[in-house]
Amino acid sequence: MKIKYLKVLFAIILLLPFYSFASAKTNEDSKQNIISSAGKISIPFIENQGQMDKKVKFYANTFAGNVFITDKADIVYSLTKRDSLNSVEHANLKESLIGRNSVDIHGEEKSSSMVNYFVGNSSNWKNNISSYNTVALGEVYDGIHLNLKAYGKNVEKLFVVDPCGKISDIRVMVEGADGLTVNESGELEVKTELGTAKFTKPVAYQDIRGEKNYIQASYNVSDDNLTYGFKVASYNHDYPVIIDPLLASTFLGGTNEDVIFGIAFGQNGEVYVTGSSKSYYNPEDFPTTEGAYDTTINGGSNVFISKFDSGLTTLSASTFLGGSVGDAPSDIKIDSNGNVIVYGYSTSSDFPTTVGAYNRTYKGGSAGDLFVSMFDVDLSSLLASTFLGGSGNDQPYTMSLDSSDNIIICGQTASSDFQTTATAYSKSLHGVTDGYIAKFNNDLTSLLASTFIGGSSADYLEGHATDSSGNIFVVGYTYSSNYPTTTGVYNQTLHGSTDIFISKLNSTLSSLVASTLIGGTSGEDGNVSPSTAIAIDTSDNVYVTGVTGSSNYPTTTGAYDETSNSYGPFVSKLSNDLTTLTASTYLGSNADGQFLKFDSDGNLFISGYANDDNFPTTAGAFSGTFGGSSDIFISKMNSDLTSLLASTYLGGSSWDFPKKLAIDSFRNIYSIGYTSSSDFPTSTSAYDTTQNESVDGFIAKLDNNLSKTPPVANAGPDQTIQEELLVTLDGTASSDTDGTIASYSWSQAGGVSVSLSDDTASQPTFTAPSIDTPEEVLTFTLTVTDNDGLQNTDSVVITVTDSVPVPPVANAGPDQTVNEEALVQLDGTASSDSDGTISSYLWSQTGGILVTLSDDSASQPTFTSPAITNTEEVLTFTLTVTDNDALQSSDSVVITVTNLAILPVANAGTDQTVNEETLVELDGTASSDSDGTISSYLWSQTGGISVTLSDDSASQPTFTAPAISNAEEVFTFTLTVTDNDGLQSSDNVVVTVTNVCTYTISSETSSFSSSGGNGSATLTTSEGCDWTALSDFDWITITSGDSGSGSGVISFTVSANSGTEQRDGNITAGGQTQNISQQGATPPENSPDLKVNTVVASPNKIKSGKKATIKATIKNIGKKSAAASTVFFYLSSNNNTESVDGDILLGKKSVKLLGKNKSTPVSIKAKINTKSGKYFIKVKCDGNNVVTESNENNNIGVSRGVSVTR
Repeated sequence: MKIKYLKVLFAIILLLPFYSFASAKTNEDSKQNIISSAGKISIPFIENQGQMDKKVKFYANTFAGNVFITDKADIVYSLTKRDSLNSVEHANLKESLIGRNSVDIHGEEKSSSMVNYFVGNSSNWKNNISSYNTVALGEVYDGIHLNLKAYGKNVEKLFVVDPCGKISDIRVMVEGADGLTVNESGELEVKTELGTAKFTKPVAYQDIRGEKNYIQASYNVSDDNLTYGFKVASYNHDYPVIIDPLLASTFLGGTNEDVIFGIAFGQNGEVYVTGSSKSYYNPEDFPTTEGAYDTTINGGSNVFISKFDSGLTTLSASTFLGGSVGDAPSDIKIDSNGNVIVYGYSTSSDFPTTVGAYNRTYKGGSAGDLFVSMFDVDLSSLLASTFLGGSGNDQPYTMSLDSSDNIIICGQTASSDFQTTATAYSKSLHGVTDGYIAKFNNDLTSLLASTFIGGSSADYLEGHATDSSGNIFVVGYTYSSNYPTTTGVYNQTLHGSTDIFISKLNSTLSSLVASTLIGGTSGEDGNVSPSTAIAIDTSDNVYVTGVTGSSNYPTTTGAYDETSNSYGPFVSKLSNDLTTLTASTYLGSNADGQFLKFDSDGNLFISGYANDDNFPTTAGAFSGTFGGSSDIFISKMNSDLTSLLASTYLGGSSWDFPKKLAIDSFRNIYSIGYTSSSDFPTSTSAYDTTQNESVDGFIAKLDNNLSKTPPVANAGPDQTIQEELLVTLDGTASSDTDGTIASYSWSQAGGVSVSLSDDTASQPTFTAPSIDTPEEVLTFTLTVTDNDGLQNTDSVVITVTDSVPVPPVANAGPDQTVNEEALVQLDGTASSDSDGTISSYLWSQTGGILVTLSDDSASQPTFTSPAITNTEEVLTFTLTVTDNDALQSSDSVVITVTNLAILPVANAGTDQTVNEETLVELDGTASSDSDGTISSYLWSQTGGISVTLSDDSASQPTFTAPAISNAEEVFTFTLTVTDNDGLQSSDNVVVTVTNVCTYTISSETSSFSSSGGNGSATLTTSEGCDWTALSDFDWITITSGDSGSGSGVISFTVSANSGTEQRDGNITAGGQTQNISQQGATPPENSPDLKVNTVVASPNKIKSGKKATIKATIKNIGKKSAAASTVFFYLSSNNNTESVDGDILLGKKSVKLLGKNKSTPVSIKAKINTKSGKYFIKVKCDGNNVVTESNENNNIGVSRGVSVTR
């Protein structure tokens, strides 16, 4: 049967504040969409292994902030609102599951990302912390499980509700919200102190056999307006239901610009991007990964480097790089070891450099210096980093790696002190700005070569490329009429105010091998930078692009466009020695050409930006329509520049600019840059279709033909069906990501010819033909056409069979319960075969005591059940039947064999109560055996004082109850009986022994004067009851003997009491007590009288473990001198002057003979070791009671309260 369950999917999305990856549409077949990466990136949950509060079990660093899963299954979101650069507000939302079960929170789908935590003391560092794509919370309600996932800015909650679960049990309380309401659009509005966030109206659907069936769903908000759940209309309980609400937090987002400048591809297809983030004022918005080199932005703008998987779905690593002022990258490359190299400029004197680097000293002042930095593949370590530049303005443009992984960079400089090398082609700045080309070794410890190149005016070097011989070509534009050229090149003369220059230097930058100008009379310089680019094909031909305003820019016959269209891009091809213009063409108007790349087929891709709708596009291209303001263009030409193979716009209604063009190993085209268009094109599958800031970065990925997305044809699954039955072909799963399916066309491509009901329907039918062979294979092809006229095909195979044999049904008969040693018959005769006969039976024993079947191939074999000693034994048999088509089926049967013998019944007799020292008889004669006789008895004592049975194997053993001193003692005995079948049974009996002697004691003389005297006490008991008399007080002496039997008189004496206080004692006998008291002596009138005056503790606030000084005065107010005595000092929790019982003794002090009316001070220093609280200091004079005083009640003095602290 089908397992019935219900899925509820819930996602909360926090919008990425600083950069988003906008996307456009492309070929679905090659799965190359232009994606909105931020929303699709899988963010792993990191396990808390002690790096944060122990209440957190897992957490995820999403693009929108942090999300925490607590040990109580609460989900906590951190929200941020920015009103200005300097005004930031924070708030938390916590979702709690009301009435949930206890949870089992654990990670599932372990992520490939391992996290390192290097914060604080090294003892707290954590290595290789596991992360997970899914966190499971277990069965949060009866029959309801909950899993969590994170994607970019989105946390997805997946409730799975099985048949015994109730969707009404799901109740989510939102803490941190001021209220929940459902608006007219069905959205759930969450009011917070930062503003109102919205969950979109939930969409509910079921996926049934590949088709989505939508059902009605809505929020269910409780009366408290702080708790929500879901209401779902009726649905098919055989399939899951998915409910998907999304949170659109319009106030969550950044206010700063984040621009992507460079892209590179790792050895395994990973995508690295670099850019500039101005997230200093809101650093929590920009995503970095734990274990990355730097997760904190350091200045007004910093470089970021981020690593994605090849599908742009997972952010593997992300780090900042920079100092405290401002930094921006220009380019990024990956060397042969997988190390990541970034090149750019910095205005931060504290930009990070590494020990041993070529230059660690910042020279740029306010103008800035260049930097080159190298990271490991995981962006966790800065392997090398150096400055390069002078005191003027130095600008970076492009970077490349030669065959030895040396790093080549180029750009322009206004620094006369820019570093050059000894053999450089030019060591001097010639004009306002010159170009520079520099080469570092791979570890950035040495500047291998560096040179200026330029004329006496301004020169702007914007790109370079290397040919197969290692020569370095540079391109840019110049205002210098004396820009250096070489003899024999294509052109040595500046024709306009500016011309394009192309210069070739040897690999050591020591020689200008060739250099030429190219241009018309109106100048060649762009509105944005860069405005030129260079590329070299596999034959070492040199291609350049740029922008010209010249109507006479040189073109060649047969080129794609030989005629000027006013200001616009050009593409030119020159020989490697720069002597010949091989091909040259205009490309559109009112646009700038900025980037050139070759694919592996030798086709040339040109990219830049266009300012109107006159730029040439091609049929079937992604977009032939100009969006507005400025759009990016990407064009594909053949290597001879004679044909425009493909060309498209890419952009929205505002301005859009590219920063790099790249091509991966699969010939997919990447454009990266930044946009201010809120309607920048995104694919239907893209999550983030909304511009979040004034400027957003994007990564766009198109197929090699820059085309629209063709439809996806889906002819349905292959089918196997019997002859002469109705067959339905199904093309309804076909789709079109950027439009609709306009038409279907079915055709038969193989097999016995059949007639379709309608070959243009999405689901045509036909009748399977009657066939003579076991099967026939029919093949059909579906062609779908979308609303753009693009087509795609798919095929389906229908296998027609003459009949489908039905396997037999094995039936091993009902389970049986039988006696031991009985004949048992197994029965497989109920087995059947609907389309034939049962041809054979085969029985096998699969469990229990082995037995022998009479015939294991018979339909009804027999066996004899074994004799058993246990109560029962279970035997299992499996029947396998085979039909006439050689198909098989199996079934099992269980035979339970029971023991025929009946257990005996043990009876240990009734519980008894007896006197001590009497004979006791145990009685097991009531034990019985219904199917035999009792063959033996066995008694054992299991509790009480040990006694000796007369015969532990007798049915009625005896023992003598022991004499006891307590009122009673309990004895327990167990009887085990065995019958003639060897079966046993047990029973218990309890014997309670009581003490028969009772005692009373009395005395006529229980109170004595201080002079003492004689006394007696009468003990009354039964004859034969022994007793012992004793007193634990040394002033009471028993004189009549300390033991006896039966009633008697106990004589004693009380000695004189020399003290002045009453004393109390006692005599005990037969467990009874007689109390005795004696008065204290009356002191003479002229006795001393000691008194404690003024008790002081210093300090009065004492730290536990420290010493305090205690002072007091002892005065003799009596009429006679007091003998030497001892003063005792106590710490007390009370200020009672009557007693020191329970007080803590701190110390003692001796006092010499003290005359009448004389005083003496006493003091000690004592360590106070106790818990915090309020206490009192007590001082007691004559603490050892050696002085006979006229008044013994004034010997204790108490201080004021003192405080003890920890």
